[in-house]
Amino acid sequence: MLYLIPGSKGVLRINGRARVLTDAPFFDAMTVRGQRPTLALLLDIDEIFLHCPASLRRSGVWQPEAWCASG
Repeated sequence: MLYLIPGSKGVLRINGRARVLTDAPFFDAMTVRGQRPTLALLLDIDEIFLHCPASLRRSGVWQPEAWCASG
């Protein structure tokens, strides 16, 4: 997973595996205003690090003039 912060040059990168759960023992503890979750994303993280911002800068992701028009 890559976490981007608009206007920032840094990228947080998380490597690992993810599973979507439809029920787990901890769902009850996650109840908010009487609503128990129906899904949860469980992450098994191998490593977390800040990714070099050079590729993000070159991609132009924060420069709308660099985006391709769809259609």
